[in-house]
Amino acid sequence: MTTPGYGGLSAKTPNPQLNAQGKLQHLLAMEGLNHSQINEILDATASFIDINDQAVKKVADLKGKTVANLFFEASTRTRTTFELAAKRLSADVLNINVGTSSTTKGESLLDMIKNLQTNGGAVSFTIMLTTPACPLRGVMERDARAALAKVPGV
Repeated sequence: MTTPGYGGLSAKTPNPQLNAQGKLQHLLAMEGLNHSQINEILDATASFIDINDQAVKKVADLKGKTVANLFFEASTRTRTTFELAAKRLSADVLNINVGTSSTTKGESLLDMIKNLQTNGGAVSFTIMLTTPACPLRGVMERDARAALAKVPGV
């Protein structure tokens, strides 16, 4: 399924948010979503409202999964928000500090993902740009997906 101009990519580029059946798989942006898909997101989030009233604010949706957070710039609110959301879904959380990561030795992000995949099993990733209007967004997304498509298990 294609989306006209999604993320600066051409109209023939498949929407990376959708799986082969056109169902929403990864929420990267509101751009390119139809009314039905937006309502599906809102319906799913409604079930989480009651969780805030519970003594233990956790559900088991991501139990047994690991979420890796990687920020290339200083972040407190965004990083802690992502971490808290993952923990409330019962995920194990891995916060990678770029300043002390292997990228300081010249290793690329793709090398880091390969190493994580080798050491810990399957790895998935999401590039979250905290500046939505970033002019390189489409280029970064396209290049990252092309590179990762070559890595077995990713």
